Order: sequence, then C-alpha cells, then structure tokens
Amino acid sequence: MIRRATQLRIDGLTALQLAELRTAVTATADDCITTVGGPTLKGGKVGEPTVVTAIITLAPAVISAVALWLAKSKAKRTRKLRYTKIDSKGSTESFELEETSYEEGESASAALEAFLNRRLGDDGPATS
Repeated sequence: MIRRATQLRIDGLTALQLAELRTAVTATADDCITTVGGPTLKGGKVGEPTVVTAIITLAPAVISAVALWLAKSKAKRTRKLRYTKIDSKGSTESFELEETSYEEGESASAALEAFLNRRLGDDGPATS
C-alpha cells in the first residue's frame, strides 16, 4: 500500500510570497513545493494581485523552514492566508494563523515551529 506524505496547502499567496517561501524551503528540501495557479486578471489598469496556492510536502526540516518564513514575514500580508493540512489518507483540516494562535517564547520562529508541529502533527514517513 502506498502512503502519501502529509502536505500543507497555503491559499492566497502572492507571487512574491511564493518566491520567498520557495527560497526558505528549498534550502531544506528540493521539489517539495507544488504551485497551483490562481485566477488571472482581465483588463483594466487596477486590480488585485493574482494569488496562487502552494502545496508543500511536509517533513520536520520543512516545517522549521515554513516557521522561519512565517516569522520573517509576520507583517499583515501573511495574516489572511489560509492553511490546510492534507494528511496521508487525504483528509483535510483548515486553519488560519493569527498571532494569538501561538504563544511567543524565546523567538517567534521557535513559537511558530512548535505551533505548526502541534497543528500539523506527524503521520509518519510516506511509503511506496
């Protein structure tokens, strides 16, 4: 039986956020981010930036990299993102991350990493 790895889907990323996330995660694991296209804008001079969805295959080092990325970009631009855990069985659980979701300890990245580890859990390694 093939067991898939747990994944994290992040909805609502701008192209810049995706590039920053990809840079943060690539140092720990190559090819663990899949991008799903967002809506394209039609005509006009003014519009909302195009948003994309990223799907990240999780591992402990990847969770650490995502926590560090979140801590660095703790500005308003990441507060409206929607996160969805997709476990090895395909079940989903969505959540939004707010500053009140976790308690800051020694550092924001350590607190975020602890929060993400609790929230995302570990289904064990994928098997083939």
